[in-house]
Amino acid sequence: MRTDEEVHLTLAGIGHLGVAGPNDFHLPCHLLARGDLVVTDSLLSALIGEEMSSVIFIRDYVQLDFDGPKLSLFSWPQIAVDSTVRLMGDPGYRDTLCALIGHAVLAATEDTDTGLVVDFGLGSVVVKPEPSQVEGPEIALLMGFTDRADWMVWRPGEYPFDGPEWS
Repeated sequence: MRTDEEVHLTLAGIGHLGVAGPNDFHLPCHLLARGDLVVTDSLLSALIGEEMSSVIFIRDYVQLDFDGPKLSLFSWPQIAVDSTVRLMGDPGYRDTLCALIGHAVLAATEDTDTGLVVDFGLGSVVVKPEPSQVEGPEIALLMGFTDRADWMVWRPGEYPFDGPEWS
């Protein structure tokens, strides 16, 4: 008999992978079975309510800092403010991204149609690279929460970057 603290991990409904404690969600699984209920579980939603404190440009990627948690984006995100979308290399790209400093995350979503979206109200950071734009083994990494040990990584060919164009 399972206890409420046990979590049975299932990857895309393929089968049982093992039993983990409630703090073991750092595994790269996006479907979790809790009893008879299957839910998507993304650490990205833990950013909701967090205020972005800095933007760190590091040679070939960018890191969004939330006074502890850091979202590293290894594919340059699109920055959407009002009706304007800026891409890396566009005039004003860095200024537009930095304008989001001091704003709290209102929504954070991931799906195959939109990729990763972090919405600040004033604007959104959207990570939806084409397969040809990905240069390394990871697209994004979220870690650094002080109140939890979780971390999450997004890779090409894994949800939400697993559509037909990624085959």
